Amino acid sequence: MRFTTCLVACLFAAGAVSAQGMGEEACAAQASIVIDAHELRKEGVAADKAVAELLPKYEELGAAYTDQIIPALVTQYVYAQPEAVLDQDLAGVWKQTCLTTDLSSVLGAD
Repeated sequence: MRFTTCLVACLFAAGAVSAQGMGEEACAAQASIVIDAHELRKEGVAADKAVAELLPKYEELGAAYTDQIIPALVTQYVYAQPEAVLDQDLAGVWKQTCLTTDLSSVLGAD
């Protein structure tokens, strides 16, 4: 779990200088996307196909999600993890990071 937490911190360090994260609703939505992407990865679905599958499911969240947030969460977070951590709670780690870190420069304003 430390590796996953470290990866998140390193991945977003350049833009995450504030300790103020996004709201509970946005973080819950993002955690849900991570759960779905994580399951697709464990099923062997390629990252680009996972993005394509998740876009219509979450289109009601708006253009920021379909244009930027979903592709970033899938490719730069879930599919960037090594196989060794796929048994861990990636969504829980993401939600905690989302709640406590300013990710707006990486994911856009929500």
